[in-house]
Amino acid sequence: MPEFLLLLRGDKHIWSTLSEDEQLEILQRYRNWVDLLRSQNQYRAGAATDDGGRFLHVVNGSLVETQYADTCDVVTGYFVIEAPDLDAAAGIAQHCPGLSHGESILVRPLT
Repeated sequence: MPEFLLLLRGDKHIWSTLSEDEQLEILQRYRNWVDLLRSQNQYRAGAATDDGGRFLHVVNGSLVETQYADTCDVVTGYFVIEAPDLDAAAGIAQHCPGLSHGESILVRPLT
């Protein structure tokens, strides 16, 4: 069955605006969602990302490297799931807890 990348993006500052209780509740919702995906044999991998990183790109033929944390909109985590097709993968992504606190999700097929 095909695999899909769910790439979570959001404002890195939102998490710090949540109370500890709100953070714990969201983390529990993630655990429950992953448990459900595992029980349906759809979960393959996933992790949150840490602060920092590097952003590499080429400008006028020269490699430019900047600190990834210079922007507010960052990759906050990812999941690799299994689904029959892109529509099914997007349907699974619609239940990701990240959507409830301002993140967006890019759903891409993996080869």
